[in-house]
Amino acid sequence: FNEYLFATKLLVVNEGDTAEWDRSNSISNRLKPLAAAPPEKIRVNRKNIAPVKIRNLVSVIMTTNSQLPVKLQGTTRRMFAIWSDLTCRDETTMEMLPAWREYWEGMWHWMMNGGREACAHYLYNEVDLSDFNPGAAPPMTDFLREMQESSKTLQQQTVEAFIRNRVGAFAADLININDAVSTLRAGQMYPDFMYCDPAWFTPERV
Repeated sequence: FNEYLFATKLLVVNEGDTAEWDRSNSISNRLKPLAAAPPEKIRVNRKNIAPVKIRNLVSVIMTTNSQLPVKLQGTTRRMFAIWSDLTCRDETTMEMLPAWREYWEGMWHWMMNGGREACAHYLYNEVDLSDFNPGAAPPMTDFLREMQESSKTLQQQTVEAFIRNRVGAFAADLININDAVSTLRAGQMYPDFMYCDPAWFTPERV
């Protein structure tokens, strides 16, 4: 059931951390329709009511303390990921630092007393969006690049290391599957590039 999407324009997911138990990378695929359009419409399934399709107007923000919150399959044009080393909690008690608590309380009161209107006025009247391209991919960040690398299986990392370092059969520009498997299964000869059990590699898997 995903009734939370009904009439929702901003979806905030707190403590997003799915990578450890997402063995098949299925969660990142399920997040794609929420991360950007297309699709133009999203199917909403509510309890005891027939499913309906609504316009895809939702924007998603996910916060996390994890350095791999979501496994990514290959490149992505839908996500903009940023990481901050800023610490707002006491390392011993994990309580929010007094300066930060004071800041957020002040910002809350400001937002509730005219701040929201001031932000909307600024965005409508002071920000030039004439050259904004909603179809362009978001900028690549170091954090997103690290997420992509960490999402790779050990087997994929091994094959890429063999290719990158032109190990054995991979020194050639064109090889057949049997030569690739033979080189990979001899992985004990190349311990610096082998990240998994060499026996995993079969023609079907490679």
